Amino acid sequence: MIADDEQDTARPGGFDPRYDPAFQRGYRAQPGERARTRVRAVTPAPARDRPRADARAAAPAPEAADSAWEATVSPAGELPVPSDPVSFIAEAPTPAPQAVAEPAPAVVAVPSLLAGAELSPRRNPLMLALWITGAGLVVLGIVIYAVAVNASYTTSYNGAAGDVGMQVLTQIGWVLAGPMITIGFATLVALLFLTAIAARRRAPSADDDEPEDDEL
Repeated sequence: MIADDEQDTARPGGFDPRYDPAFQRGYRAQPGERARTRVRAVTPAPARDRPRADARAAAPAPEAADSAWEATVSPAGELPVPSDPVSFIAEAPTPAPQAVAEPAPAVVAVPSLLAGAELSPRRNPLMLALWITGAGLVVLGIVIYAVAVNASYTTSYNGAAGDVGMQVLTQIGWVLAGPMITIGFATLVALLFLTAIAARRRAPSADDDEPEDDEL
């Protein structure tokens, strides 16, 4: 250390000329003296290392960029318009029609023909007459058939084949007996069928009218 100090003092001014005297020991600034230290120019940081605020500030404004582009680019001449221009405007797709749910058809309960009809022979005289007529046709047809058969055999055995009146009555009995029995049986079957339907319809209504056990 002593040798270095002696060498420094042996140099002119006592300072190393390779370095700035302002940063050496024992330096005292003289009036009007300028420091020899040079400030290096700051190298701009790369664009990727710059903060976003600096990048935004450095970016040109859109209006300035447009004005610069208009100033540099010369306006081109107008292009000829074709006689049949083609429209390039994309039309909006037409929405598919939505299926509208149709309301269900209203079901109207139509009362049947037998809903208000009284089928009991005790309450409806017409039903009583039909029952009597059907049974009477069956009985009368059987009687006429029996009489016609008996008359035909009696006349043949007694030798009265020439009696025209008896033959006419016998033929009328043969003709009427069959249809009378058929119509009588059909009437009775129809009346039984209607009575069964009426009884079946009255059964559910009677169950609905009965009070429940809890209500009793």
